[in-house]
Amino acid sequence: MSIATLSRTASRSTSGFLIAAFLATASPHARADEARLAWDNCVADGGTTNAEFACDTNSGFHFVVASFVLDGTVTTANTWGLEGEIHVGSIGTTSHLDSDWWLLSSDGCRPGALVSSADFTGAAGVCADPYYGAAFTYTSPFTVVVTEDRPPHGSSKYGKFKVQVVSNQAAELTEGVEYLAFRVRIDHTRTVGTNACSGCCRNVQLILEHMTITLDPDKPRPVLYGYPYISWQGNSSCLPTPTTPLTMGQLRSLYR
Repeated sequence: MSIATLSRTASRSTSGFLIAAFLATASPHARADEARLAWDNCVADGGTTNAEFACDTNSGFHFVVASFVLDGTVTTANTWGLEGEIHVGSIGTTSHLDSDWWLLSSDGCRPGALVSSADFTGAAGVCADPYYGAAFTYTSPFTVVVTEDRPPHGSSKYGKFKVQVVSNQAAELTEGVEYLAFRVRIDHTRTVGTNACSGCCRNVQLILEHMTITLDPDKPRPVLYGYPYISWQGNSSCLPTPTTPLTMGQLRSLYR
């Protein structure tokens, strides 16, 4: 089965984590439409696959940037857009989301800390804005999904949300050009201090589970995975340094 077929037909119940693990190691195939995901900037503008944060301030934010490259030049209708679904959790046979810091739903620890946009002000200039500033976004509510127990792997828990973009201006999308799709701002609010949410230092992955471009209402164009996931705290640099217990001899020496 080709990567193209797998990405279009795989069951959503896997939450994308097994798919991402497979695609990250699969051998290269023929060029195809490609979706990308990176931190802070698009891939061509130096976006990274891992973000590190000291988790020591409530100020600032990180950007998740989705983009795409087409394998052929196309012209859109006057109204067109795209949709991307991002999953948050861990990668493996099961996924786990045990960080309160990443519970971004309305009833979670950090509601309102996730905001999507098609405004690319301040972004570097290699990747193109296909909307010419004439687009708006809608973000679906952040939802925590818990799957049923599936022996021998068990249950999975992950978060997901969708970003939809609609543009009211026709565009010619050129083959091979990396276009910005949308940005998601992850605020640092409630990281420290009173009412702080635990788990900022935990390693999680954000996976672009699917992206679909609708050139006109009757012609959806699937975009395949190129950089299927990015990591948060992949090096766990902000975790406390483990403390080695003192031996009895060391304790006695303190009182000599």
